[in-house]
Amino acid sequence: ATDLDNALFARTLVHFYVGKVQYGKRTQLCEFLENIADLPILERFKKVADNYDENDYKYLDEVLRTENNGHISTGDAWHYQYCTEYGYFQTPYDGVSMRSKLLKLPYWQQGCRESFGDQIITEARETNVFFGSDMIRGSNTFYTNGGEDPWQWVGVTHVYEELNQVSR
Repeated sequence: ATDLDNALFARTLVHFYVGKVQYGKRTQLCEFLENIADLPILERFKKVADNYDENDYKYLDEVLRTENNGHISTGDAWHYQYCTEYGYFQTPYDGVSMRSKLLKLPYWQQGCRESFGDQIITEARETNVFFGSDMIRGSNTFYTNGGEDPWQWVGVTHVYEELNQVSR
């Protein structure tokens, strides 16, 4: 298998876990994992996979069937947005991370370039500069960020109280 095939496989496997956290089911996932902690690791993974609901499986099925690095048509608008506007990707931490080391920045940038062309990364940088990135100076603004959502870092996490900004 190629590095991209391995990266897509790793991305799909970890989605069983990070997807639950991202969509507000961290507590249920933790309780479920505690209940199956004594099982061998492959049996635990099978139980986690069996615990996925129908919509989760539909998403994973579409990801696995795609030929474009796991980016699916139902997510094209979102894929375009994070490639062209944010330039932020869910990459692994240098230390212990749930995400595979194969999913570092070059993997995501390559997927964006293959989907939208070589200019795409420059456009994300320009968009962030133009709109102020995470240092937006707008007033009377309430920014919402999910505390466990891996996309929270795309949002504003530092506010200017003198401009009546709030971030939660």
